[in-house]
Amino acid sequence: MKASTHVGISAVAAISAYKLTGSQPMSISLFLSGIFIDLDHVLDFILLSKERFSISNFFSWCNDLRWQKAFIVFHSYELITIFALMSFLLANDILIGITIGCVLHLLADQISIMTLERTEGVSPWLYFFSYRYSVGFEKKGYFSKRVEPSLH
Repeated sequence: MKASTHVGISAVAAISAYKLTGSQPMSISLFLSGIFIDLDHVLDFILLSKERFSISNFFSWCNDLRWQKAFIVFHSYELITIFALMSFLLANDILIGITIGCVLHLLADQISIMTLERTEGVSPWLYFFSYRYSVGFEKKGYFSKRVEPSLH
């Protein structure tokens, strides 16, 4: 999913959270976590791509699905579950905001990747870290059909 879409979703959710709760810390953490969860893609690029880092190289590596492995450690329902439990136990506005932002981001990604024609055959378990681990973080374990790069 495009970064601009995540910014839009996060902005609407953050404004809504502020209007509902009046909590500025919750709204800010929701907005930031809904966007910056994607920093794990940058980590993957640096660790796995063997390419010189540039914004152009990074986006084409991701968008053209040139990666063969992906850890995407922040894109994890297990991690979000931990944040949700901590949020419930501690009743902390920042943790609640982080949890909501990450949940919205992951749901948007899940819906997006499950409906894209070029990612047909993607595993519904993709955003479980334990699943990615079980297939060795290999792209071929995430897709049941051959994946073609996007055309720009």
